[in-house]
Amino acid sequence: MTIRQDFLAYQESITKELQIAKDRVRNLIGERHWQTDGEHKEEIIRSVLRVHLPETLRVGKGFVCYPPSGYLAPASEGSSSGQIDILITSKHAPTLYKQDELVFVTTDSVRAIIEVKTEMKLGNSKQSARQVLRKLANEAKKIRGHAGIERKLWVGLFVYNKGGITFRYLLEALSNAALDNPDRVINFLCLGPDTFVRYWEDGKIVNGPLQGPVWHLYDLQNLSATYFINNFVFELSPNIPHGQQRAWFPIRGTKEKRLKDWISLSQH
Repeated sequence: MTIRQDFLAYQESITKELQIAKDRVRNLIGERHWQTDGEHKEEIIRSVLRVHLPETLRVGKGFVCYPPSGYLAPASEGSSSGQIDILITSKHAPTLYKQDELVFVTTDSVRAIIEVKTEMKLGNSKQSARQVLRKLANEAKKIRGHAGIERKLWVGLFVYNKGGITFRYLLEALSNAALDNPDRVINFLCLGPDTFVRYWEDGKIVNGPLQGPVWHLYDLQNLSATYFINNFVFELSPNIPHGQQRAWFPIRGTKEKRLKDWISLSQH
């Protein structure tokens, strides 16, 4: 009997498995051990990325270090990022320090950074969408500024639960965090099992409603997590042939037909 191949069902199963796995530790330890629960959720995403990314990349967590700006500057003038939940680096670049998943690297090795959250809130608290996105945009700007234009950095935010965040609120928070600066752009965002956001350097590439730099927000119906992960895989992999892309992006035709809202980089 012929077994029917179904890439759509396979990709949907990844999102469903992530949603199931996220609660396993909390069900065992309760709600008092937030750090352990948060680390578990980060490791779930790291594990999935390791399965799919090329072997030339390392998936861990850690810090990006910025050495002093010149040979004559004191060595003590260097600085570092905050701890990054998911730090994707090149295995061809050296590391300052490495122990298991934890790495300390300079910007030349960094290919992508991802922040992981269980949920974001409205308003202006520390866990609000505005504050979370602004903090991540700050890190992106600093890494991009030190890496130079020859190094492409991909930045993402993965949020397990949608909570009370609306489409328009999310897009305005993204645009406000960027401050009309491409170095502060967050490229990909997953919000719950259905909502996926991607930044396009020019909306005309996908025949979008706006030209120029723009975020598109899509309702992908149990595919947001896999599209988030696979966009990193696609951008960090060398030249996936066009004919093979449906294995990673299984929506027939284009996801643009599921576009729900958009906002330009300059609209804040």
